[in-house]
Amino acid sequence: MGGKRWDAAARALLALVQSGIYFTALYYSKPSQRRWCTHDWQKYDCLGEDGQRAMRSNGTDLQVVLPSYGQTGTTSVITALRELGYRAYHADDYCIYSRSLMWDRFDNALWSRGVSRCRMEAIALEPTTDAVRMAVRMSPKAKFILTWRKFSSWFKSTTGARVKEVRWGSIHEVLSKGNRFIPWIETWDDAFGTIRRVRQRGEPFFLTRDPIVAYIYRTACNGYAWHTNDHKSRGTFKSGAHEESYLGHQNEIRMLVPKERLLEFDVTKHSWEDLDRFLGRDSGRAGTPFPKPRTKETRTNDIVLESNWRNTRWALVVFMILHTLNILLIALAVRLLVWLLWLLAWALQLVDWPLEGAEELFEDAMDESPLVVVLEGVDPQTAVPLGRALLDAGARALAVPLHLPDAAESLRALAEALPPGSLALGGCAPRTADDVTAVYEVRGHFVLGPFPDRSVLRRTRSLGLAGLPVVCTPSEAAAAWRTGAVGLVVPAELASPAVMLACRDCLPQGTRVLAWGRADPGAVEDYWAAGARGFIASLGRPGESATDHTAAAPVAALVRACRAPARLWAAAAAQA
Repeated sequence: MGGKRWDAAARALLALVQSGIYFTALYYSKPSQRRWCTHDWQKYDCLGEDGQRAMRSNGTDLQVVLPSYGQTGTTSVITALRELGYRAYHADDYCIYSRSLMWDRFDNALWSRGVSRCRMEAIALEPTTDAVRMAVRMSPKAKFILTWRKFSSWFKSTTGARVKEVRWGSIHEVLSKGNRFIPWIETWDDAFGTIRRVRQRGEPFFLTRDPIVAYIYRTACNGYAWHTNDHKSRGTFKSGAHEESYLGHQNEIRMLVPKERLLEFDVTKHSWEDLDRFLGRDSGRAGTPFPKPRTKETRTNDIVLESNWRNTRWALVVFMILHTLNILLIALAVRLLVWLLWLLAWALQLVDWPLEGAEELFEDAMDESPLVVVLEGVDPQTAVPLGRALLDAGARALAVPLHLPDAAESLRALAEALPPGSLALGGCAPRTADDVTAVYEVRGHFVLGPFPDRSVLRRTRSLGLAGLPVVCTPSEAAAAWRTGAVGLVVPAELASPAVMLACRDCLPQGTRVLAWGRADPGAVEDYWAAGARGFIASLGRPGESATDHTAAAPVAALVRACRAPARLWAAAAAQA
């Protein structure tokens, strides 16, 4: 369990590094748009069959123009015109579908094509209000609606809108970057044409039949962020929120537009009747409130987002998913890189590859026969016959003291002579990490303590072996588990069953605790009741090797004594 905790910490750290790489790249990446946004719009946007016919006509059907600064009621009037059936475009629309109107420099031809390609019937010029002269000249039949309000009111609204733009803009920019490194949206559109169909229709966002797809395209290809547009030096931004600039722009419009084509409109005072009278039509809305989509309560200055939240929120979810996919790909790339580096280090013999299944085989052996036999004083000549005798007696786990001169040779002899998988093979009392490596090299399965320090236990864990250190107190037990131990050994001669129970209680459920002491079948049940789930018995004495004849009988008796409470405990657990 302790090893699992370390593994979880390592995975969490790796995930943090991966996320850090991704968000650092996002932070330092420069705002940019792909060719899919900056060039393909000329082939697709608004250019369905109707758009192509309109482009060939070399004329415009523009009927209404709003040349005013923003925050004067342009959105309200555009909304009203849409309710009247006009194909009305605000900057939120034409900055996407007809980007040439946003260019810093454009001529009469660009203006005509930009308006006609989308079959615009009404347009609010903001932020390109400097195009008012061209609009008057190129659209002689169009009527102009000058929306205005008192400067103090406009100033307050404008400054508040800028705060909202900065607040939401920072969030919107982060979300839009989900498509920056990998062209997810373009790839999807190339395969299915979902966005291309919306682009070819080029409908204003409030009239579109696919608001989610349209907002995805708007977020990915926002015309305001295009490198060829410097909208901050035009329109409302250029005025600097100064009263002289604000009033001067209104007077310029009054001078440019003939009076019979101009309506000065205050959305707080005027109504549907005034608009109907100017447009020469009867809307049937007399006496009803005039549209006011922007209010003080709106959280952002993005009216498309605010008015279509039920749909646009799903578009934002799509970009969140794109960020998730990017992080997953980075995680995959980082893991692949780590794996390749590990493989290279292993090929250069700089690291050892962890054994697979060593811990599982040790657990299976302990479940079958919960007894580890330590072969004291064994040597390579006696190891094999002794191991076979103990295997026949029912033992399924053998350990060789690693301090013996020929410990490595004894382990190798046992590993080569005994049937693979018939028992768990390990060592005990390692002094250095090299002792642990000796168990690893013969493809052993476990190492028993005491460990000289935690680095040896961590080495055991890194090689894929089951590490079970010796502990005598609950605090030692908790520390060993945190270091990566898969189980613990409590010396029965130094710790009573009560101490073992205290050690067991401070460990996660399922942690295996072994009692180490002299072979005493009579004490098995006491320690089992205290939480032991296995036993360790030393066979022979240091410097004195036991024979296969003298070992078989006592080991067989101890195996039977250990298996009896194990069966009862397993039956009780199954019944529970």
